[in-house]
Amino acid sequence: METAELRELLQNVREKKNSVEEAVMKLKTAPFAELDFAKPDFHRGIRNGAGEVIYGEGKTTEQILAIVSKLYKGGQKTVLISRLSEEKAEKIGRKLVLHENLWDVL
Repeated sequence: METAELRELLQNVREKKNSVEEAVMKLKTAPFAELDFAKPDFHRGIRNGAGEVIYGEGKTTEQILAIVSKLYKGGQKTVLISRLSEEKAEKIGRKLVLHENLWDVL
């Protein structure tokens, strides 16, 4: 979740488009995802002003794609991957570029 999404959620509660309970549930379930190899942080953008960054070194292509998927589905639209080898970057790029809809891949 990013700051703009949080503002929209709160605005929707104010305008009674969403209930307080719905907002609480969204915030309660949004902070992290549990993966065996990583714990993506969906609230980092709210706390720090910048979304989660994936540390690519030591992770497989499949692990990186799984983290990207969780972040994307958690509301983070831009994902930065650091320490990414050229080989992994090419594999990830090919996997994502081949699909018009990112959801089909992730």
